Amino acid sequence: MPGAAYYKIFVGTQGNPFVSALSGSPTFPAWTDDSSQFLNAGDYYWFVRAFNSNNSPIGDGVTGDFTIAELDPVDGQRVALHPKTLLDNGSGGTKPVAQPGGCAQDPVSGVVQICTTMRETPVLDWDPVPDADLYMVYVSRDRNFQNMVYGSYSDSGSLPRTTNTRWSPTIAMPDSQAGVAYYWFVRPCKSYDNCAPDPLKANHAFDKTSPTVQGLQVSADDGDDITFSWQDYGATSQNPANASPSTGEVGTQTAMSYRVQVATNEAFTNIIDDNTVDQTTYTSADRLYPEGQLYWRVQVVDGSGNLLTLPSTASTFTKASPAPQLLGPSGPSPATQPFQWSASNYASSYTLEVYQNGDTAASPSNLVLSQGGVQQTAWADFQELPSGTSYVWRVRRVDSAGNNGPWSAWGQFQVQPGMPALVSPAAGVRLPVRDSLFTWTAVTGAASYRWERRAAGSTNGEVVTTRASAWAPTGQLATGSYQWRVSALDSSDHVMGTSDWRAFSVDATVPTITKRKPDGGLKVKAAITLTFSEKVQGVSAKTIQLKGKGKGGKVKFKVKLDKSGTKAKISHKGRLKKGAVYQLKIKDGITDVAGNPLAAATFSYTVS
Repeated sequence: MPGAAYYKIFVGTQGNPFVSALSGSPTFPAWTDDSSQFLNAGDYYWFVRAFNSNNSPIGDGVTGDFTIAELDPVDGQRVALHPKTLLDNGSGGTKPVAQPGGCAQDPVSGVVQICTTMRETPVLDWDPVPDADLYMVYVSRDRNFQNMVYGSYSDSGSLPRTTNTRWSPTIAMPDSQAGVAYYWFVRPCKSYDNCAPDPLKANHAFDKTSPTVQGLQVSADDGDDITFSWQDYGATSQNPANASPSTGEVGTQTAMSYRVQVATNEAFTNIIDDNTVDQTTYTSADRLYPEGQLYWRVQVVDGSGNLLTLPSTASTFTKASPAPQLLGPSGPSPATQPFQWSASNYASSYTLEVYQNGDTAASPSNLVLSQGGVQQTAWADFQELPSGTSYVWRVRRVDSAGNNGPWSAWGQFQVQPGMPALVSPAAGVRLPVRDSLFTWTAVTGAASYRWERRAAGSTNGEVVTTRASAWAPTGQLATGSYQWRVSALDSSDHVMGTSDWRAFSVDATVPTITKRKPDGGLKVKAAITLTFSEKVQGVSAKTIQLKGKGKGGKVKFKVKLDKSGTKAKISHKGRLKKGAVYQLKIKDGITDVAGNPLAAATFSYTVS
């Protein structure tokens, strides 16, 4: 307009006489409004007013009109595990009609179609909406947005937003439970506060079901140490057999940790172990399992702390610990014969049962002895059992958790009147060369007892008659393997009953030092090693000492016996003094297993 210095643009809504001036003051007859002042959909009118250099209006232009349209709804929704599955064609963000991958399921007759069995949290993707500047993403556990996963339906500011047409959740979603899918909706916006209407229902959904842990194995070397193992979850995710059926993709999900559960029933209503570990193997360090068939399963914990899908059926294993081996009585036995058996690993105590009439069916009516809480591998009932019947007996372990182990095989014996029961020493023990005491149970009606000792495999040996129920040899016993037994004698020296032979051994050989290294000169930093002729005990810094003479002074040292018990290492701290003399003293207190002492000795070393 002639004489115009600048222009102001006025805009109003149709039917409303009030207008608003745009913020700009163009000096030429064209203007682009880049504000958010008129983003709302509706019908508008507008005109231009010219102003001179004195800021006075000099005329209005012709009134025009325009319409701001509603944003189109989002279309082309699809999900995939990986962005590369979805094709993003061109710098403008346009996509072709046909997608090479992903799951696109539109509603059918108003029914939402679910992209099933997505193996991990998927990427959400959609086609761009013209004039949309950003998008709000709604994800809910129901179609009506009552159980939102991210943000709140009533607070749009809390919802995820993106300026792209693809959104990847920053936190992994838990797996779907009981057939409940994830429903999602994308709401286009012109600005943060100018969006398409709030959604009423979601029209797209997916189900997230991760693969279960695979490659489960159980090993139980001794029946008690149960070790569970399974395939690393990264390998399980990438297995083509575990691809998502909706998209054909394999996952890349890994495990942050694994939850291991052990139960006594398939429904896992009685769980006896529940632990989380960060490796693909597990052995319980604080509990023992009951005997019999047990059930176990492994559940992945993902990087967001979600517990992923459990297997539909549990794996099983059978806990079968070794049973104790019975050592006696067996066959004809005295009325008060002690019961003995082999030790069992992890035993806290033992339970002993004895039945009469040879009843291996363990009928309560034939139970004559039941003893629990036995702390040793032997037990004696000094109440005599009646003769005239056959007895059977068995033992089982009870571990520290109170679990009963398997029963041993049945043992069988008969009571022979007049037979003494050997008490100590127990079978197979090693005795000292002197001060050994042999004891047995008294027999009713016995006037004396005949104690016999013989070398193993011999028919002749030492015989002693005594009125007591014990005997201590007066002489020193020689090294060797022996057997002993006792016979009860009546007043006419007739044998009333004789026990079985019981084995024992004697070690009369004293230990010696068979090798010293070094055996003469000693380097300033060298250690001294002593080798013994047999396993010894009592080795310490009190029984082996390293001392300096003259200018050698005091020496700080340590003594260590190896696991075999046959070699000791004497290490000194710091440097020894060259030319000084040091003495290695072997003192009293070192013995072999049988108690035979190592002779005291002193060895001198000159440091070179």
